[in-house]
This record gives sequence, C-alpha cells and structure tokens, in this order.
Amino acid sequence: MSLLGVAVFVCAGFAESQQGESLPAVNLVWKKAFDAGSSAVAAGRHQEAWQRFEEAEAAIGHLPPDDPRRIVNQIGFALVHQTRGEHASAEAIYQRALPALSSPAFRDSALLPLALENLGALRMEQSRHRDAEELTRRAAALFQKLFGDTDTATAKARLQLAQISASLGRFDDALSLAQRAVPVLRSAFPANRPELLRGYEVLGEAYVCLGRYSEAEPWLKEAHDQARTLPQPHPALAEAASNLGMLYVRMDDTARAIPLLRLALQVEEQVYGVGEPRSAPFHAALATGYGRDRKFGLAEQHARRAVELASTTLQEDSVDLARLRSDLGVVLYVRGDYKEAERLFRAVLPVMEANFSSGHPDLFSSNFNLAEACAQMGKRQEAEEHYRKAIEMLEADPNRVLVDRAYAVTRYADFLKMTHSPEAKRWQERAKALRSGR
Repeated sequence: MSLLGVAVFVCAGFAESQQGESLPAVNLVWKKAFDAGSSAVAAGRHQEAWQRFEEAEAAIGHLPPDDPRRIVNQIGFALVHQTRGEHASAEAIYQRALPALSSPAFRDSALLPLALENLGALRMEQSRHRDAEELTRRAAALFQKLFGDTDTATAKARLQLAQISASLGRFDDALSLAQRAVPVLRSAFPANRPELLRGYEVLGEAYVCLGRYSEAEPWLKEAHDQARTLPQPHPALAEAASNLGMLYVRMDDTARAIPLLRLALQVEEQVYGVGEPRSAPFHAALATGYGRDRKFGLAEQHARRAVELASTTLQEDSVDLARLRSDLGVVLYVRGDYKEAERLFRAVLPVMEANFSSGHPDLFSSNFNLAEACAQMGKRQEAEEHYRKAIEMLEADPNRVLVDRAYAVTRYADFLKMTHSPEAKRWQERAKALRSGR
C-alpha cells in the first residue's frame, strides 16, 4: 500500500536538484527519520511511526509546503491514519496533496502515483471498489511510464488492481494481474519481505476464487512460512495465517484451519490491540472456521464481534460491513434464529445490488440466503422470487466455483416440491444430475 521507499528516493533526488548542495544534512536527518517511520508503519507500530514522521517534519518544517519532502511526509502521516482506520483524516491529507502533485513541477516524480495508489487502497477499505480501481489504474499507468513495466512500483500497483478485481468478482483478471506482478517482486525483494508475501497471498487467493485449491496452497503456505521468520508480532503473519486458514476451511480441513485462524487473530490483537476495528475480518474468519467445525456458539460469538467492531468505522452501506452481517446471518440461520437471520439478509441485499452487477458471488449469496430465511419464515412467494434470481445467476455461469452448485439447486428443488410447484420435478432431475457430476 505505501511505496514509501520509492517516494523517499525520488523526493531526495528532486529536492537536491532544486536546492543545490545547501541541505545535505537536512536531507540526511529527514530521510533517516522518514525511513524509520515507514518501517514502523509496515510493522504496525503506529505510535512509533507517528513520532518518527514528527521528527522528519521537524527537520524540514522550514521548507515551503509544496516541497516534495513535506508532501511525502504528510503522506506518511496519512498512512498512519489509514492503518488506524481513521479514514477521514487520511483522505483529507491525500486530497490536499493531489492538486500540488498534479502540477508540472511534479511531472516526473513518483509522488502523484504514490498518492493515487494509497488513496485507492483507502477506497478499498471503504468498500468503494470502482473508485479504487480507477485510482489504482492511474497509479499503475504512471508508475509504468516513469519506471517501466518490470519495476517493483508498477508491480505493486498491479497487485492492488488484482485485489480490486477479485473484490469485483473478476477472478480471471485478478489471477492475470497477480501472475504479472509476483515474478517482479520475487526478483527484487528478500524472501520474507512483506510486499512479496502480500504478492504470494493475492496470487493464492486468486487461485482460491477460481476453485484451484491445489495451486493456491503452495503460495499461501510460502507466505505463511516466510512471515514466521519476521520479528514478531508482525501483521504480515496475521494476514498469512488467516489466508492459509481460510483455504483449509474451504478444503474442509478444520483441524489445520482453526489453529491458523486463532493465531491470525492473536497476532493481529498483539500488533494493534484488543478491540481494534481492523481485527473484525479476523474474528469473521475464525467464526467461519468454527461454523464449519459445527461449533456454532463460538462461531456466533466471533461473528457478532466482527460486526460490532466493523460498525464503528464502516458506513452502513459498506460492502465489507454487509459481508460481515451476512456471515452472522448464516450462523444465526444454522442455529435456528430465522427471524434475525432474515433481518440481516434483508439489510445486506440492497447493498450488494447497489455495488455489483448480476452474477457477482455476493449478489448470488445474498439472494440465496434471503430465500432460505424467507422459506423458513413461511414467506413462500418472496422465497420463490429470491431462489429464482439466485439460481438464474448460478445457471448463467457454469464456471462458478465458490458455490456448492448441487446443494443450491437441491434446496431450490426441495422448496418447489414443498410448495407443490409443477417445476419441482425438472429441478429435482437437475439437482440429481449435479450430484452425480453430470
């Protein structure tokens, strides 16, 4: 997300070319403090990062506000805000910086694409995926123009585009982008560099989304194993353990999944503190693991905690918050609380409809889940409507993999049989064919 190393290099060269030889000592003090702050951000040490950026600012505070070192230092502060979940403060800094960075004086500087990429990452955290994609595409194009197709800055921007593509349901695009980015990062960075590990995870997750679990596992396992070699606790280990754990959940291997998901939450809380909103996805992942292991009490506990934490920072129409509510709804449905599950599913569906086109996995699951809850609540006409929408999406995409197609069609057929629909027999035959692998 940061690319601060690139910014330091470019800013230092730009400033010296403008100021001559009069500020070498200032540059040295600033760069030392700024590099320390950048490293602290990457390791999740927010307070230390803030202090180092303040030291860097003190060294250059006498320079004009549009000096590149002043601007990149402000981006450092923005990153601290961003990793703390303080989105409004981070966005305010980026928006102040963008007009200056778009001026001719910064035409050949990496600062503009840096700010665009970081703002794109912020938009991802706000579930504004299409805005994030536009910003990140601009950043990737500028990095490519400045440094070439095989530079690490270009590769990192492509990796962020891969994450966005996956969020939008374009899994083939996500895989292609990650496959282009990872070899560049692998040739440039040490084996346990967090940026490289993130590349492995994005590539592995793309394979997961396409149902290619055997191809995903080596990448996710390498990220996890290398993350363990970093000074602990490190946020890279939390991410890697969570991603590998969720792969094992999908492979129905809860014996390996749950210890990894517990480790991920533990490390995340060690780094950022207990009760931090950013731990919400880790609670949600652990809830999913417990649910698959049929430990529904623990699953509900963590699913509720995920929603509670995320609600403190995400807007009501956030896709990420809607996904967490959907996860909670699934747990409650399994536990027999159909009324509360229906309420949650009903709140989730409009968010997904507003953000995704027909066929997106979240739109399928939102319709299917609401159909299931309505059926249990005796709302047959509404259940039929949402079942039909979900199954139409499923049948229109024969390559959909993150859905148990046979199960979904079987549930629809069972519902039609219960309601004495003349369509029941046809869908029972379809379900039978799917179960037999035809």
